Amino acid sequence: MLVSSLKWTILQREKKIILSIVTGLIIGCIGFGFLSVHKNSLAFNSADEMKETERYEELHSVDTNLHYKIHTYDITIDGDDVRTEIEFDHTATNSPSFQLYYAYPVQKVMVDGTKVSYAREGDIIHINSGTDKFKKITFYYKLTDTALIPYSKNSTILLANHGWYPKKNCKHIFEKDAYLGTVQRTNDVKVNEAYYFTLTADDVLFTNIDSAGRNYKGKTSGLSLIKGEGNQLKYKNYDIVYPADWPNMPKRIEEVTNRLESILSEIYILAPMKVNALPSKLVFMNNTTPNLINNDHLVYSTNGSTLAINDEEVMKDFERNLIALTVEPKGNREMYNEWINMSSQMIKKEMGTPIYEPGPTIDLLESSFRDIVNSIHAEFNLLSLEDKRIFLEQWYHAMDDAWTWENVNLLLEEKKAN
Repeated sequence: MLVSSLKWTILQREKKIILSIVTGLIIGCIGFGFLSVHKNSLAFNSADEMKETERYEELHSVDTNLHYKIHTYDITIDGDDVRTEIEFDHTATNSPSFQLYYAYPVQKVMVDGTKVSYAREGDIIHINSGTDKFKKITFYYKLTDTALIPYSKNSTILLANHGWYPKKNCKHIFEKDAYLGTVQRTNDVKVNEAYYFTLTADDVLFTNIDSAGRNYKGKTSGLSLIKGEGNQLKYKNYDIVYPADWPNMPKRIEEVTNRLESILSEIYILAPMKVNALPSKLVFMNNTTPNLINNDHLVYSTNGSTLAINDEEVMKDFERNLIALTVEPKGNREMYNEWINMSSQMIKKEMGTPIYEPGPTIDLLESSFRDIVNSIHAEFNLLSLEDKRIFLEQWYHAMDDAWTWENVNLLLEEKKAN
């Protein structure tokens, strides 16, 4: 699925811009009826948002026990009430831990039909199972509306990385990012793992598993659920969901999907990717929901733009956003960001699309590395397309926390000499 803004991973050219976007995405409101601005029932103000953000900034890592293997999830949503039953293939602990958004009140937890005690530390819940050979754990809890993950019965956006059902994960949903200086959503959708899901819910606009009578069933690494207003479109092998007020989408979607497919093909040459191709289920939004991708769905937000999805002003961030979504960060964040910047500019040039901000990021232009990075850009632009690809591939492969711009420059000089 395609949602924008990293938003947590999307890297803008200036850190101030990054910070404002990330902060806006963290605390921004989810659209009402999938599109419009949703007014939270709790009427959150900036103090509420700041308080929750500060809470995450103060959280520390938690010791967890993940000695179990999940087989299936059976999730039923009735209004605000959620019942999630997890069945296991294997267990080897009497104190299993799960990730579940801290703001969701847990009413009770049952292990093989017996009510048990539990403890919560931030977004981690520890279960006192009483045995290390349990078969099922059932969680009963309520969805609530918060500053960081808004929710209402009529307009629901619960994405696979929202922590809205118990997951095998040792991290909090949000953690402080030292580079950005604020909290950002952790990446907890592991595309190399998948579970069988059964979902029972009313008025579903989108979920990434298939309809099966009154339920939805399927196997996926992470489950997303969207309720509200929106349109659906079938194009080639893609199932597409988009805002109800977007006109002429059937005429525009070909250009958009072709562009996305081409970009992903180029990224595949440069670095290992979380996904191998554009997922078959695509969700487009125009609010501030963070982008998300896994093997079966992409959620992509145009971040409030009123322009058409195939307008060049909207598509100009496709390269940068898709790289940030699909390629794992490596090494120094500033250097990784510049690798994304150079890779996206190379892809744009090859595809013949405009490069609105050529050259290094503003951050680097204002730093002590300005001269060497400017030189790297100038020499890089003289390389052939194939040499550019090889250079970027080798740079990503070798990049680690110890790498400096001198290392990058030396690699470039070696490429020029060959």
